[in-house]
Amino acid sequence: HRPSFRISSIFTVAMLATAQPAVAQSGQPDLSFGANGWTAPGYAHPGIYETADCLAVQPDGKVITAGVRGEPGNRLIQVVRYRVDGSLDSTGFSVGDGDGIDGVLYFGAPGSLMSPCELLLQSNGKIVVAGLDSTPGAEFVFALRLHTNGTLDPTFSAGNDDYGSDESGVFKYRHGNNSTQSHAAVRYPSGSNVDKTVLGLTLSSGQQWGFLRLTRDGALDTNAGFGAANSGVQVLPAPNQSSLFS
Repeated sequence: HRPSFRISSIFTVAMLATAQPAVAQSGQPDLSFGANGWTAPGYAHPGIYETADCLAVQPDGKVITAGVRGEPGNRLIQVVRYRVDGSLDSTGFSVGDGDGIDGVLYFGAPGSLMSPCELLLQSNGKIVVAGLDSTPGAEFVFALRLHTNGTLDPTFSAGNDDYGSDESGVFKYRHGNNSTQSHAAVRYPSGSNVDKTVLGLTLSSGQQWGFLRLTRDGALDTNAGFGAANSGVQVLPAPNQSSLFS
């Protein structure tokens, strides 16, 4: 196991930002959270590393992170939820899913190279993780949705033939034969488009860029005048813009 300094720094910042004067002096770690104001999953995997690349705080104060679990030949999505005190939510999130670690969800097929770009909380509390699978020769973007208890929500993108596979709970997209990546995602917070998700796209090594929009339940938003010919996708030429969404 290789401790992730990204995890420690993220949680230290989160607790510094929310510390109250009665609890901790401004700018000091909140010692009521985890160990000395920071936390990490705290389990050992020889030869494996974990990161926390995205973070969201639920209305009840629980903290969710999305990152990767990396090992030779694999890079899986890892979603972790922590209680308000920084301990692993081992009784309420991804419990008994067969991976042996309650409070932690892993997602991805053997041999995949997946990375999250954003973690979004919908207004109903469900959790959307968006990112990319950069497996050579098959690069595509994805979005998956979890119930509040950390199980995959099969009603998300249900019945959609995304990138040649109908995998309920997961949206996948590749623009033609182009390697397709996403480095940013946002959620509409209110109004008629509430909980719709927009993913920023880069294609063909940065020679094109664009956006796609998903409905609340994970289908391309083709009925709201978004994208080229109401397709839900808009792609434009953009030479030398490979870092546009980084």
